[in-house]
Amino acid sequence: MAVTAAASLANAASAVFQLTAAAPANEAGNAISMAVLATSQTLDPDGGNNDAEASVNVTATADLRLTYLPRFITRATPFTFFEFDLFNNGPDASVANTVTIRIDVPNSDIDSVNGWTGGESTASWNCVRAQTPTFEATCTKQQAIGSGVNTRFTLNHLRRITQPKAVITIGAEASSAANDPQPMNNVVAEKLRVVGGRLF
Repeated sequence: MAVTAAASLANAASAVFQLTAAAPANEAGNAISMAVLATSQTLDPDGGNNDAEASVNVTATADLRLTYLPRFITRATPFTFFEFDLFNNGPDASVANTVTIRIDVPNSDIDSVNGWTGGESTASWNCVRAQTPTFEATCTKQQAIGSGVNTRFTLNHLRRITQPKAVITIGAEASSAANDPQPMNNVVAEKLRVVGGRLF
């Protein structure tokens, strides 16, 4: 709340007041209402226009960057990992974060979706696997991810890939409620060739 007083205001004159406020990161995407009321010691013949209200949307700016960590895979490898890093390059925290990962391997071949944020456990992310023939999962986190924080998602692939010259298509995308100045680096699109190897 702010109260401003002026000694006098001449007839037909006006005054401009400016209020600067910073909202916490968890308010990003929400609307904040403001109200103002003017009074004076002078009789006002029309007191019905002495107050006003306004609503503003809170926006944060967070440059999310999603990358796939390349891994060499052979047909002799009994199992492997698919890893993705989500980095918040700031300048603000990001909230209402979403990461969707798609890999064209049978859904049952992926064991789990794990993620951690600066040593934090995976409990802060909620990952839901789609009921689709090939693997797809969407992970969400409502809490803020601070600027400079990295999150790694690790997916465990359980079975040996035996198809000759197999190519695995990997796709992922990230978003949040914050304004992202570089959305082009929120998307991963890779084709991973499985090289030949002796099968056991």
